[in-house]
Amino acid sequence: MSDPPPRNFDLPHIEDDLLWKILVKAEPKVAARCQLLSTAWNFKLQSSLFLMENFHANRNRTRSLIIGMGHPPTDNVSHYFVRYDVDRNEQLTIVVPISIWRYQNHSVVGSDHGVICIRSSAGGGRSRIFLWNPLTSKDQLLPDDPHGHCSFSTSVYGFGYLVDSKEHKIVHIFKCDHTDKNFRWSLYDSFGKGWNNKGVINSAIEKLDPKSVVLNGCVHWLGWVGVLQLEPSHIGIFDMQKMKWFEAEIPEGVKKTYHTLVAYNNGVGFVSYQNCGLRRNIHIWQLVQQGGVGINWVKMINVGTLAIPLSPTVFIDNDIISVLECRGGFAAANDANTIDLLITILKRNAISVRQLLHNSWQEELCLKTKTMHSESLYDPRT
Repeated sequence: MSDPPPRNFDLPHIEDDLLWKILVKAEPKVAARCQLLSTAWNFKLQSSLFLMENFHANRNRTRSLIIGMGHPPTDNVSHYFVRYDVDRNEQLTIVVPISIWRYQNHSVVGSDHGVICIRSSAGGGRSRIFLWNPLTSKDQLLPDDPHGHCSFSTSVYGFGYLVDSKEHKIVHIFKCDHTDKNFRWSLYDSFGKGWNNKGVINSAIEKLDPKSVVLNGCVHWLGWVGVLQLEPSHIGIFDMQKMKWFEAEIPEGVKKTYHTLVAYNNGVGFVSYQNCGLRRNIHIWQLVQQGGVGINWVKMINVGTLAIPLSPTVFIDNDIISVLECRGGFAAANDANTIDLLITILKRNAISVRQLLHNSWQEELCLKTKTMHSESLYDPRT
């Protein structure tokens, strides 16, 4: 007996509003495929409203850690990149655009709204800025700040998107000489497509940490004053929307042995901690801006049961993801020095440590950059 022939029937009609709600919560890679359905849906799924809502719905489930490894000296120049999915616990392939690899030295400025900002140079003062979305494989080559970089005694960058906008900006803060009392700044904006704004920062801060945290178009750095500069004294913030600088003094009561700024709880966190003998204290303060005029230290979390290295990478929910470089080998005349990269997770609630990833290189390398990245459909060319 033969099988009955298949019957054709019409699919039920789904309203566009319902499809919108479904696709807003879909993973970015799924929404990217739906852009091919029709010209109308391609237009809808590339609108500023959809990109924003889809990113915020997925930013805590498409998180990965991008690690840059490079040769000494210990600056931010990277030659290898490793990417690890912290939510799915798996290593991901990272294919950097060939246009970036035309340049020899790479420094990750940061990642925001799914787009990674990389500053690359071919040696000397000739450099370029690359914006790259690993999910969509779209990238853009930009000119670097036109000032002469060779003579800078201080040079830090920040990259981010403005609030509820497809517009992104890059800020460069620098001192041409160590005797300069003030910082200078230069700003690139995607709307004007150039470094069209510049100014001077009147501040007591003498040194800025090259690591930055971006929130709502504001770039945050740790700042130091004084001769020894043993502990940070201020947090400097540049608002890329208003093109204004403001700073807040770090209270003495929150300072410990080591300090850093991290992305924490969808905001900016100040971490201070010390591992001294049996004393193991980690303090996390939630920083909230007060109308662009200062910082309110509103939330404190204490962890006193785990010892962590002096370079915490990222705090995710109740876990701490830590990255370490370990040097091995006997460094004999004909032996290469083996470098191991270890990614471990410290479970605060269970008080346990588990290794996630182990990579090795048969050459001398250093850990240069650690960048948290969340996938999105934002196009760096707009």
